[in-house]
Amino acid sequence: MLQTKQISKVLSQGLKPIPKELSTNGVSEPLSLSLLSHSGLPLTTVSSHSVGDGSLTVDNLKIYSLLAMSHFKEPGTLEEEEEETANKKLKEESNWAGMAIDKDLHLIIQKVEYAESITNGGSNEGNEQKGIPENSENSLYVVIFYKSEFPHAIAKLKIDNVCNALAEGLKGYN
Repeated sequence: MLQTKQISKVLSQGLKPIPKELSTNGVSEPLSLSLLSHSGLPLTTVSSHSVGDGSLTVDNLKIYSLLAMSHFKEPGTLEEEEEETANKKLKEESNWAGMAIDKDLHLIIQKVEYAESITNGGSNEGNEQKGIPENSENSLYVVIFYKSEFPHAIAKLKIDNVCNALAEGLKGYN
């Protein structure tokens, strides 16, 4: 099981700069990553040196995290019922969502899909299945903040890698 210091190290892996040939406009690293509780409150946050310089503060990131959680959990408001149903189904199947806070700041939020071992109590003793906790109170999320010039696909890859590492470290936690 991961400890707080180890979780911070895992999150910090997502802040590592990308090679210059992949960066656009000189933006080579995300701004911040946070592990969020089921209600959207940051449990652990790591930030690059640029957070706190200027208009982006730690308090702003907390507010944006709550906004992202709200965006992730609530279905979109669409005019046609068919589109609303399709959007709701898509959100239920997806474990992540992207969002533009403003023209310069974007985020991706993703659910950490950590599995736990569930032993079947029937005649098939010794058989184990992997189950993902469905209880929303046990759910954890990761959010990555990045400037709009940072490649969106690389931000998604970074959050995927962080979530996979956290999921491995959190196996059996519940």
